[in-house]
Amino acid sequence: MTTTHVSGALAAPHRCVFPAALAVIATLAVWLTAAIADPVPPTSTGDITLPKDVRIDSLVLPDGTVAPGTVGFGVNANGVPVVADGTQLRVLGDTQTILDIAPRKIDDFSWMLAQQLLLISGDRLISPGQKGQLRELALPMNGMKVRRASGSDAYIFGGAGETASHDLYLAKPSGKMIKLASLPTPIADASGFELDSYLATGKRLLRIAKGRPVEIFLEADADITSIAAAVAGGVYFSTSDGVSYANRRGSIFPFLPGFTGILRTDAVSLYVWNAAERRLLRIQGISSLEAVLN
Repeated sequence: MTTTHVSGALAAPHRCVFPAALAVIATLAVWLTAAIADPVPPTSTGDITLPKDVRIDSLVLPDGTVAPGTVGFGVNANGVPVVADGTQLRVLGDTQTILDIAPRKIDDFSWMLAQQLLLISGDRLISPGQKGQLRELALPMNGMKVRRASGSDAYIFGGAGETASHDLYLAKPSGKMIKLASLPTPIADASGFELDSYLATGKRLLRIAKGRPVEIFLEADADITSIAAAVAGGVYFSTSDGVSYANRRGSIFPFLPGFTGILRTDAVSLYVWNAAERRLLRIQGISSLEAVLN
């Protein structure tokens, strides 16, 4: 793939043009044939009885289908689970490549709410455009992470060095970077939806709501490793004890006790990827679950 590197402001929101049809077909094959599904979807999990329209699909990828060097996890607008492998984004559990930015290495990636894909390579935030163009924005340092905020905005955090990992930035499509906060402890993850945004630091979840100061939303029993803001408000979070859901009032509901991983949400589903077990859970109909618990 030939690329032209264009410095300056990030691209305006758009749907990036990749071989999406092949990626969707490959993912359907992963869901249906290349994994082992639970024979009967559970009707309850942890302390929660699931609404009838909530479905849990559990997939275990065969040994050798996930390269040891893969990093990150994301889900695109078509519900395709994706990981980064060197210079490429690939469909999880498949050899299908949906993007290659060679010779650059992809260190992290995320889809924004407006479905714009953003990548981090070294100390650059990259927005893939049409015809192979890559628009870039310089970051404060190497090793940073990118997560969705609201619209086409992105949270940028982490980085090399103990002090740097405490800082949170907001990246705008115009190319503007705004430093939002510097916390006393490292930021483990960040996630936003239309209603609220959340930060994980140690055992604490902080909430960022428009027009309100940053507040301590809850404190878990163990360090929080991954979070995903929910469609109806509240947030899913993962610790060594499992995955839980916290509603907008901060009430905690253990959701997947004993299972942990990287969390991602879209408008209809929660995804949990456990790389060590090569197991992916997809919980569909989460809006019904959130309606019951809020």
